[in-house]
Amino acid sequence: MEKRALGTPDLFVWLPVLGLLEGAFVCTTILQSTPVALGLIGVAVLLVLADSWLNR
Repeated sequence: MEKRALGTPDLFVWLPVLGLLEGAFVCTTILQSTPVALGLIGVAVLLVLADSWLNR
């Protein structure tokens, strides 16, 4: 049987992801800083992908 490239992310990874997304929302709406918000969203996506890769 062949291993999958990515597994399912743990439930515990979603708490920091939600915090990063909330920070991105604050950066976009209050600080008007879209590049920082996009960076935070990118970090959140990388966090989920890294967790999925480790859980394969």
